[in-house]
Amino acid sequence: MVFGFCAKCARPKMAVFQAFGGYQTRAGYGVLLGFAAAPICFDLKNLKYWLGPVAWDLTRCQSAQDQSVGMESSLVIIPVLNEVSYLWPLLNNLRAADPLIPVWIVDGGSTDGSVQRARLMCMKDPHLNLLINENRSQAHGVNMAAQCAYRQGYRYMIRMDAHAEYIHGFSTQLLRVLCDKNADSVTVPLIAMSQQVSGWQAANAKLQRSRLGHGNAAHRQNTGSGWVQHGHHAAFRLVCFQALGGYDTRLEACEDVDYDRRLIAAGGRIWQAGQLAVHYYPRAAPLGVWAQMWRNGKARAALWHKDKQWPQIRQVLPLGAALGLCMVPFSPLVPELALPAGLYLGTLCLATLFIGPRAALLAFVSHVGFGLGLLFGIFSIRAASGKARHT
Repeated sequence: MVFGFCAKCARPKMAVFQAFGGYQTRAGYGVLLGFAAAPICFDLKNLKYWLGPVAWDLTRCQSAQDQSVGMESSLVIIPVLNEVSYLWPLLNNLRAADPLIPVWIVDGGSTDGSVQRARLMCMKDPHLNLLINENRSQAHGVNMAAQCAYRQGYRYMIRMDAHAEYIHGFSTQLLRVLCDKNADSVTVPLIAMSQQVSGWQAANAKLQRSRLGHGNAAHRQNTGSGWVQHGHHAAFRLVCFQALGGYDTRLEACEDVDYDRRLIAAGGRIWQAGQLAVHYYPRAAPLGVWAQMWRNGKARAALWHKDKQWPQIRQVLPLGAALGLCMVPFSPLVPELALPAGLYLGTLCLATLFIGPRAALLAFVSHVGFGLGLLFGIFSIRAASGKARHT
C-alpha cells in the first residue's frame, strides 16, 4: 500500500522504495517519508494563494469548491433579536424542505424569550444550534457565525431573517444559483408584507412598497435577476467572506452596503436571484421605525466618510426634508425659509391619498429620523476629526 498516491504512480514509487531496502533500512524509510511528504511540499508552492491578498481568494476560490456542491457543505444562520413569535414558523418551513441542513440561531441579546424558545427547539433538533452574540450587533453575530463555520469546513453560508417568509426549498435553490452563476454572493429582492390587515405594521409595509419608503432601491422591488452592486444578503462564499474580514463591526447599520462595495472592489461578483424574493415583516411601532432610521442615518454618514463617495439622491432627500423643517422656526424673520418644509409636507399630504394617513405619518418619521441621524453623524465625524487633528 502506498500512502495517498494514485494507481499510475504507485508501482514505480514502490519499486524505488524496494530498491532502497524497503522497510529493512533507514534509507527505505527515508524514501517512504519523502513520498508521503511530496504532496505537502508541492502545496507549499501555493502558499501565496492561501496567505496572499484578497484578490487571490476572490478570483480563484470558486472553481475548486463548486466541483462537489452539496448541502453538507452549507449552513443557515439566523440572526435574532426579540423575535420569539417568528422563530417557530420559520424553522418549521425550513425543516419541511431541508430537514438535515445545519441551522445556527445567533441571538443578540433577546429579552422576549427567544433564547429559551431556541434552546427548546435545539433539544428536539440535532441539526439546530444556538450561538449567543455577546456583542449584540448583527455584524458581530454574523462574523462570529461565519468564522466558526469556516473553521469547521463549511463552504457556503446562507443568511435568513427570522421576521420573514421564504419559498419552499429556498436554501437549496439559493445554493444552486450561487454555484451555477459562479457568484461570490447572492442577494434577493426584499418585499414588505404584514401579518395585520390594518394597523401600524400594515401601514409600514405599504410604505416600504412605495417610492416614499424604498426610494426606488432596486432590491426593494422585484426587478428580476442579474448582476448587481448591492442587494439583500442571502448567500455567501465563506472563503470570500473571511478574506474580506466579514462585516465592518464599527458600523451601527448598513454593514451589508459596505461589504458589497468591498466585495466589488476586490473583484467579486453579486447575483440577484429575482425568483427567490423574500417577504419580510417590518417594524410595527412608530418609535421602532424612528430608532431604526436614526441609526441608519448615522451609519450612512460613517459609510460616506469611510468610502469618500458621493451619496445617492434618495439618501440626500431625507436630509433636505429634515433641514427644511429645522428652518421653519426662523420663517417669521425670513418667510421664504418655510417654503422647503411646506413643499415636503404638501407632498406627504398628497401621498395620503395613495398610501393612507398612517403610512404617510410613518414616512415623515422615517425621513426625519434618517435625515437627523445623517446630520448628527456628519457633525460627529467632523468633531472627531477636528479633535484628532489637535491632539
